[in-house]
Amino acid sequence: MNAYGIMMSLTQNWHDSIEALELSYQIASKKSYDRLAGEALNHIGWAYVLVPIVDKGEDRSRKALAIYQKLDNKRGIAVSLNNLAWLSFWKGDYNRSIDNYRKSKDLRLEVGDVRGYAFALTNEVMCNVHYGRMDGALSQINEALEILIDLSDDQLIAWCLTMKGVYQFFNDQCDQALDNLQQARNIWSRIGTHLGFYWTDVISCEIKINRNQLEGIKEILEDLTSRTKAYAGMHGPSVYMTYAKLLCVSGSLADALALSLDNLEVIIKEGLNIYLPQALELMCHLLQQSDRHLLASKFFNAACYYRKHLDLPLPKVFQSFLAQIKSQIDPKLLSIAEEENTDTTINQLITEVRASGVTKSNINLKTS
Repeated sequence: MNAYGIMMSLTQNWHDSIEALELSYQIASKKSYDRLAGEALNHIGWAYVLVPIVDKGEDRSRKALAIYQKLDNKRGIAVSLNNLAWLSFWKGDYNRSIDNYRKSKDLRLEVGDVRGYAFALTNEVMCNVHYGRMDGALSQINEALEILIDLSDDQLIAWCLTMKGVYQFFNDQCDQALDNLQQARNIWSRIGTHLGFYWTDVISCEIKINRNQLEGIKEILEDLTSRTKAYAGMHGPSVYMTYAKLLCVSGSLADALALSLDNLEVIIKEGLNIYLPQALELMCHLLQQSDRHLLASKFFNAACYYRKHLDLPLPKVFQSFLAQIKSQIDPKLLSIAEEENTDTTINQLITEVRASGVTKSNINLKTS
């Protein structure tokens, strides 16, 4: 059953994969096959990383970690820690995420798993870059890329090139980012790993929208949203934020607002806090454009609060966008909004926006 579950995960049939692996775990557990039980739990944990369902993923990964610690199996421990690091990443818990990535990386190195070390190093960069810790990231990604090229590991080369593109995008080096993302996409396409498109295509579309190069963007984003088996939820928020930006610049402000608000509800429901400040900033911009100025001020304050609370510095590439948003907000309204925001939850803000006339989007957001 482990083999079947793994095969389903490779085809992005996450729910079938989880069902098969849960059965495998139950059988192995009953027969006291601890290593097989731990292996099944780690695969389940990884599937929940990709869906993602954070609480279930953490439960299975912690159980796997306990089994492998009991067995003193360092490879298994490293995999469990990697899963837990990803789940903390989605939640917006940088310290726990980076700590587990580093522990996983050190264990891979200790047991001589060079491929696993390069993978863990790339994941550490991914976490640091998204949380604004850029120092040393480029040298780490180049180290990982050199290892993986020596190993001729196409899948992880594509992942490494993708993260190099993400690093360059966040640093507003967009031409270099597009080049690395295209190289990564070509590899993903050749080896049939379409899940990688959620990283490469979304960021490429974001860059082109910012440059008003809109040809073909709608088709790419519609393709991403239609991949029901490949899409799990992991990259959904970034897909839909980019789609909302496209709708806005194309003159469909009402549709952009509806999609952006639905997306924010999904982010809250799924606990994907890594996306929260950016989603709030986009809502602020769209509300400002639709002359809902006080609401825009409230969302701006909420975005600032969560960037500080989650310790998520604003990436260089978004700084001019946010400065533009702030310059359009009346300082008096910001003061009023700050007073009103004292005990206001995001769900209450969503309710206020609904009351202002923003309806549900006609785009069906797929969630876990």
